[in-house]
Amino acid sequence: MEPELARLVVAFSALALEALVADLWWPPYFRVGIPIFRRSFPLPSTLSEVPAAWSFDDSPSVWMSPMAFRELSSREIAFRDTEEGFALFQYVAVMHGVLRLVPEQRRWEIVGFANPSTFFVMAVLAWQVPEDKRLVAVLLAGLVGGAAYAIQAYRFSRLSEPMKTYISACAMAAESRAVSPRRQW
Repeated sequence: MEPELARLVVAFSALALEALVADLWWPPYFRVGIPIFRRSFPLPSTLSEVPAAWSFDDSPSVWMSPMAFRELSSREIAFRDTEEGFALFQYVAVMHGVLRLVPEQRRWEIVGFANPSTFFVMAVLAWQVPEDKRLVAVLLAGLVGGAAYAIQAYRFSRLSEPMKTYISACAMAAESRAVSPRRQW
């Protein structure tokens, strides 16, 4: 087998393997990786725990495909882009993420981990380009990857609003339980 063909087979096999573990919602895939996006937010001081009734509605739009969510534990929700349905604007997903509660540190966070196969495929494809045009190919791949990152970072950041609303509702419920009068017999 030609070395160029072998590299392409390995690259697309890695892409297929990553798609498989993402579709199976394999927990280590969503918990471990190279973080390329992270936003942390404080937990209200009145909140000692957050009920595990997390729910997100990423309503489909004509512009972009919806995101899929899956609860990994009572403290983690994994999420990723989907290719479901019709969308006018598609992009290469460069990361997948997890919403994580860290009550010991009084915070919650949104973390985006790099999709390794995306970068691997870009590198292999850039390697396939003739050497005299490789710099242009690498710059173009960086531009496409950077644009995809910017789009995903924006979408990941937008998850903070429903999460803040949910945590505020949990904090208000905890406060009302704490101040409710107790009957004394």
